[in-house]
Amino acid sequence: MEAHYQNPAALRPIESAAGEVLPQSAAALLQWGLPLLLIVAGAGLWAAERESQRLPLQWVQGASAGALLLGKALMLVLLAVLLILPLTLLAAMADPARAAWLALTYGLYALIWIALTLTLSLLSRNARTALAGLLGLWLLATIIGPRLATNAAVQLAPLPSPEAFWAEVRVSQSQGIDGHSSGDQRRTELLQRTLAEYGVSKEEDLPISFAGIAMQAGEEHANTVYDHHYGEYWVQIAAQDGWRLAWAPISPLLAVDQLSQWAAGSDWRNHRHFTDRAEAHRRELQRFLNADFTENAKGQDFAYQAEPALWAKAPRWDYQPAAAGDLSRPGGALAVLLGWLGAAAIMLGFAYQRAQHEVLP
Repeated sequence: MEAHYQNPAALRPIESAAGEVLPQSAAALLQWGLPLLLIVAGAGLWAAERESQRLPLQWVQGASAGALLLGKALMLVLLAVLLILPLTLLAAMADPARAAWLALTYGLYALIWIALTLTLSLLSRNARTALAGLLGLWLLATIIGPRLATNAAVQLAPLPSPEAFWAEVRVSQSQGIDGHSSGDQRRTELLQRTLAEYGVSKEEDLPISFAGIAMQAGEEHANTVYDHHYGEYWVQIAAQDGWRLAWAPISPLLAVDQLSQWAAGSDWRNHRHFTDRAEAHRRELQRFLNADFTENAKGQDFAYQAEPALWAKAPRWDYQPAAAGDLSRPGGALAVLLGWLGAAAIMLGFAYQRAQHEVLP
């Protein structure tokens, strides 16, 4: 934080993440690795038995198609639980509510891939065909689709470059947001109002330091400018989030990514919660210091030095991260995941109906 300026909190690794090829976090590794492991473990669960002619033998031994499919599904569910549960328990040590959302998010993600894996295994003639089809789907859903979605979102809702952003801020600070309020004009109007308030005709006759009043007025003007430009910035961030989610029909990972970041407290909503409170503290501290300057710097102005007691009373920074329920959750992402799960379940039911004749007399 810096006096007189609202600086953005930098997230350099996040800003460059769109160009990365390999996962750069534990969450990304789970988002890529969980479906890949389920594919490798489940691609041949039905197709390999069809290829080896073991299905009729299992029917003779009394197995039903439903029991066979349920057993294979449960095996994949257990595998997913073994991967998700340790991370969920670790997260629960910090925040049980957020951990529950993480468990729900990755639980739905795992069920989607389990249903897709079993569907292709049921429909494929052999395990190699099932594995090849699932790996192609994995490549589209985890690498190609998210990258295309990110690039499209950046094009459809572009953010200004730092140079352009600060150039616009400087223009608004010097000329006002409307472009017709110069700094000299604002100072003259402020001085006239202050003189009238204290019933004097000259700045020298004021019982307080006008420099302190002018500084706080400058802060308030700058705050209005920052609120305007940063407000537009956050609108664009939300728009990028929405455009990226619009691609979710080709990849459930896009919805998982939003929910996972929100539940972990690392998405733009949580980031804004932090930056808003940091900015509120900066403004509170500036008001405190300018009020003291106005009251005590008469006749000294910028040669004034405050006593140590002033700094002992200055507002302290005490940030408390937002609880999961304090921020609007990305409900659209949850709806997309449920939609994916419903579609995958329907496809699995269709594939199961086609495969039943292989184990029924």
